[in-house]
Amino acid sequence: MSNDFDAVRALYPDITTRAELRQHLRDSPRPSPEPRLEPSDALMESIRKDSFESHTERIKELRQSLGAAREGFETDFALKPKHGMARADFGRSR
Repeated sequence: MSNDFDAVRALYPDITTRAELRQHLRDSPRPSPEPRLEPSDALMESIRKDSFESHTERIKELRQSLGAAREGFETDFALKPKHGMARADFGRSR
């Protein structure tokens, strides 16, 4: 059953996680010197470039999404003690 689900699951899940961000950062290609002096194929270079751009774009999306979620969480946490105070104060002002 799990294999059937994995087969139809999208490339990127709807929920972003810190673990996915770490995995993408860990899988980022590292520059390394080329051991051969042959010119590279233009098609392969284009494919590598597109792959790298897609990879970095996903990292950017994950950072933005997780940053927004964290900011929202911190704002909600900071404002929680004030929840309902305006209503309570208004009731006392009569």
